[in-house]
Amino acid sequence: ILSGAGFLGQAIMRNLKLTKPKYIIVNTTSRKHAAKKGLIYVDYQSKDSIRHLLHEVNPNIILHLASSCKEDQTEAAFRRGVLRDKNIINALKVWDRKVKIIFVASMSCFKLTDKQITPDSYSPESLYGKEKTQMIKRLKKLSVSFKNFDIKIVYPSSIYGPGQKGRMFLPSLLVHLKNSKIMTASGSKKRRDYIHISDVSKSIVSIIINFKTIELVDVFLNSGQLVELGEIASMVCSIVGRNINDVIVFHDSPDDKKKYQSIYSRFI
Repeated sequence: ILSGAGFLGQAIMRNLKLTKPKYIIVNTTSRKHAAKKGLIYVDYQSKDSIRHLLHEVNPNIILHLASSCKEDQTEAAFRRGVLRDKNIINALKVWDRKVKIIFVASMSCFKLTDKQITPDSYSPESLYGKEKTQMIKRLKKLSVSFKNFDIKIVYPSSIYGPGQKGRMFLPSLLVHLKNSKIMTASGSKKRRDYIHISDVSKSIVSIIINFKTIELVDVFLNSGQLVELGEIASMVCSIVGRNINDVIVFHDSPDDKKKYQSIYSRFI
């Protein structure tokens, strides 16, 4: 598991150990301090480091969770991600063994909101999604050129669940609730398809175990239900017994409202 120390990686590890306790699971991290907790440190900026990992572990399946999808990704961070993924690809070519690769992308950067899932698109202004879309193209090209590599690309929609941290809408809302601070946000009419971390991790574990029987290359994990962010906020506030007006303030511009209405009217 490449970079499995995060929110999704830990959930997958727990499910794997429960489902297949005899599996040999090797979990890696790009953070040296985390390696002390039983993870193998890998310098993804070094092709030799990745090569060494492959020769030492000799994996049957590689689960790639290292690719980033950030709305405010900097050019420097994007370049590091590009170098990491190029090094992974080049190391796999040199290694030249039969291996199955599962790459976890993100539906949130592929325009699920407007029901146009296009994994070759990204936001040119913020680089949002570009790192993942480029790796998808590389992996698909690799699987065509090198018959030793069999791939699955997994597209989960907006993941949520206990222990989640970050700047995403739900964890941010929960932090503001905990600290009794009013949260400001935009896009109350934005719609998201949410899927629980337990469902995502169980599905990915199922893909790992049943890899050979799954004919699809692109595997989409979603609930099939789009919910407005304002509605999500209202549900959370009702659960904790708070007045939504005391918890969150949405700043929706006229352009936003027009855009959301235009998007959704096409699918009614």
